[in-house]
Amino acid sequence: MLKKRWVKILGIATVSLIIISYLILPVVVQWYIERNSESLTGRQIRMHDLDFNILTGGVTVEQLLVLEKDKQSAFVQVEGIYVNVELLQLLMGRLGLAEVTVTKPQVTVVQQSNGFNFDDMMTRFMTSDSTEVSTEPAEPFKYRIENMSISDAVMAYINKDLNSEIKIVRFNGSCPLIAWDDPSENYDFDFAFDKGGKAKGKFQMDISTLNYATDYSLDSLNIGIFFPYVTDYMRAGELTGLFTSHQKIAGNFNKPTAVATTGMLMMNSFGLTDPKKEKLIAMEEMKVVIDSVDMGQEIYDFKFVSVDKPYLKAELFEEGNNFSKLMKEAPSEGSGISSDSLSKAAAYGNVFALMATYIREMSRMYAFSDYRADSLVMRGGTLIFNDYTLHRKFNYVLENLRVKTEDVNSTNANIKVVASSSLNTSGLLQGQLLVDPRGFSNMDIEYSITRLKVSDFNPYSDYYVAHPFTDGVCTYISKSTVRNQYLKSSHVLDIKSIKVGKKEKNKTAYNIPVRLAVALLRDKNGDVHLELPIEGNLNDPKYKVGKIIWQVFRNLITKAIASPGKLLASKAGVEEKLLEGFSWKP
Repeated sequence: MLKKRWVKILGIATVSLIIISYLILPVVVQWYIERNSESLTGRQIRMHDLDFNILTGGVTVEQLLVLEKDKQSAFVQVEGIYVNVELLQLLMGRLGLAEVTVTKPQVTVVQQSNGFNFDDMMTRFMTSDSTEVSTEPAEPFKYRIENMSISDAVMAYINKDLNSEIKIVRFNGSCPLIAWDDPSENYDFDFAFDKGGKAKGKFQMDISTLNYATDYSLDSLNIGIFFPYVTDYMRAGELTGLFTSHQKIAGNFNKPTAVATTGMLMMNSFGLTDPKKEKLIAMEEMKVVIDSVDMGQEIYDFKFVSVDKPYLKAELFEEGNNFSKLMKEAPSEGSGISSDSLSKAAAYGNVFALMATYIREMSRMYAFSDYRADSLVMRGGTLIFNDYTLHRKFNYVLENLRVKTEDVNSTNANIKVVASSSLNTSGLLQGQLLVDPRGFSNMDIEYSITRLKVSDFNPYSDYYVAHPFTDGVCTYISKSTVRNQYLKSSHVLDIKSIKVGKKEKNKTAYNIPVRLAVALLRDKNGDVHLELPIEGNLNDPKYKVGKIIWQVFRNLITKAIASPGKLLASKAGVEEKLLEGFSWKP
């Protein structure tokens, strides 16, 4: 009888415990959390239901809601959480979770004035404890968490200062194991951006060394989501483009600039417009295929870099150029941005500032001492140049611009670059550059410009010499060598059938008798042939090649005007004294 009685009592106790765990304990725990959430976390927490199965160790939370500090909007929302606790491990003083599943979480991160909407929670939980810590080695906390997964998550980042929102949707992630005695962690992930683009990949990390590696693909990311960051620096109308990247990246979190990578980067349909939606910069496609880049080892090995149909519009105004006019003042230090601080750039929240600062930091630390590329190609380029600083608009268009170089290697004696372009539909530019990659102090430059209409430059001739050119086709050939920064070059200018129009009245022109100068320079066929040898030290800060060429050309014209008899005598093949006594007036 006594034995049966104890069995009955044990059965009743077990049933009661099960009933309490199913019905009473979850209600009590839920009530306690909701009632004390603000004092525990600083945030109000609500949930629709909390269940606990004492037999399986399963804990289920439905419709979890964590409010913002203002108690009005949601900071975190989760449709469901399931955790399978290994009770036996818990009784042994270890944390064992056989499964952790989070379904449809939504997290909203808001940044404003260098602060985030979770700063109060960070302050609460990360404030240093003044309690004395024992110096004796502590027993490591033992944990094992298996089968972790997040499904259909939504994560939004809002920067109120820039009026920007970047939202990740349909995020799925999983990790098979995190354990105290296994430093290796492996994650799989895939997600999409709400405004276009998707990504998937794997991420591996060794928490004992902080080494990491990732293999990911990012397809057709709409870069328009970064437009607010562009407008932080300049007034613009629209940013378009689709960015694709398939890469393998490895590194160490303790050495953020020592990164190794291989893969492909591509930009399609890129475009940036001004506030009037007029095109400033564009390109149909840019593709970079990386064979091996290791910044820590200073290795930069590219298979090829190609740019198709790039477009640039450059304009000059009295107050500057079209880009300087669009630029805004740089953010002040109070805004949190600093030209040489990664942390401040990150704090300011502008991804472009962060990238620029990161690249600047890397360039300071690493020299491009070992690089290679099978080919670098630009095809179908267009450059539009407008000058509004003259009496009338000057417009010039370079089309079908092509630049190509192959077998670029830091160990080569020379790198050869070939370029060509049409000039204002009629002219043609062709040239090549041979340059020593070991310092770029030695180079050979050859180029020619043919079928160039002199009248295309009438806005400049009107402005500077008060004469238009009514006819004339120019051929210009230049050959230059640079050795140890010393330049020697020859420039040959031939102008066929050049004709000068009547003088125009303006206040900007130099007082130069252009018609007389051209008449003196022309041969019996009405053509002009000039040879201009140039040389000088490029290390001399006062030496400017363009200025020197113009100086030589101007001196030649001045001498022709000052001594017309000498020039005519040389052209006629007679002695100058035969022309003495003539009065030369323009």
